[in-house]
Formats: sequence, C-alpha cells, structure tokens
Amino acid sequence: MVKNNGSTEYGLFQISNRNWCKSSEFPESENICDISCDKFLDDELADDIVCAKKIVAIKGIDYWKAHKPMCSEKLEQWRCEKPGAPALVVPALNSETPVP
Repeated sequence: MVKNNGSTEYGLFQISNRNWCKSSEFPESENICDISCDKFLDDELADDIVCAKKIVAIKGIDYWKAHKPMCSEKLEQWRCEKPGAPALVVPALNSETPVP
C-alpha cells in the first residue's frame, strides 16, 4: 500500500481507493471495479488484472504516472512498445543459447 494525496493505492498495479475500490478509510469511493481494496493485497492477481484493464479502458495507460516518463523514450531499457513502432523481437532461448 502507498499513501498518495489523501488516498491509498493497493497491490501490484497501485489501484487507488479514491475511485476504483472500496476501503474503510475512503468510504465515499466510487468503487468502479466493485471490489474491496484488500483483495489487491493477496496473491490472487486475476481480480487485480480485471480492475487494471477497466482502468485502462476508462482512463488509458497514462493513469499510471510512471508510464509516461518510463515508456516514452528509452523503450528498449523497459521493453515498452511505442504505438506505431516496430515490435521488439526477442530471440527464443534454446539449449545452445548462453544465458547472460
């Protein structure tokens, strides 16, 4: 959990209780993902992914503030793909391929 401007962000995708999930500390949340924020703290990622996809559909990938600075220039470092850019091709490993 991360505290951020009066709200708390939960789980792998840092989903905010201000809009996306329900928590006792922010009962007025819209709870758009219709889920308890505590569900984002367990080992089950399926519900986290469903909510993250909903966030992307509504707000876009730039909802996550780190996306823009980390995925706009040196893309090969982060393995991000810029829209319209050729896809990064990663060679398959086989038994003869040395692992770095």
